Amino acid sequence: FGFDLGREPWTHHHAYLLAVAALLIALTPCDRSYSLDRYLAVTRAERMGVPPPAERGNLWGLRLIVVQLSVLYFFAAFDKSNYAFLSGARLEQIFLWFYAGSDYPSGFAWLATIVSVAVVVLEYGLAFGLPFRATRRYLVLPGLAFHAIIYVTLPVYTFSATMALLYLAYFDA
Repeated sequence: FGFDLGREPWTHHHAYLLAVAALLIALTPCDRSYSLDRYLAVTRAERMGVPPPAERGNLWGLRLIVVQLSVLYFFAAFDKSNYAFLSGARLEQIFLWFYAGSDYPSGFAWLATIVSVAVVVLEYGLAFGLPFRATRRYLVLPGLAFHAIIYVTLPVYTFSATMALLYLAYFDA
């Protein structure tokens, strides 16, 4: 396994989130909407000329996903609420490691500082704002854009895709 090779890929945040999301989705009544049984019931109802069976079910599994995402955003922001990140030094290090090598671009320190502060503010905003309808409408697009940027710039592809899909839990049908 990867552990023997010096890599242990199963405790990274994106693998953990994917496993927890799968567990929480398993706790939802999705069989009433997205299953072969539902398809057959709707087909049977259409054939008989009666309305299809109701798709009602408890949504507490979706609420747990919302809590999981809010906790994830909170602790991501909390973990970055230190001088090393807010000064831009961490983003500079990531940029140099993945893109620039030893050639440090001039004037990048200010941009890294501004982006670092913006990331922390956005993550706190997503943690406390997404669960509420009044603020959700202003945060969904910045949140999706944030994850699109992460998807393009950092090698955590499943994380960005999982987060974007889990945003659906914020919207009731």
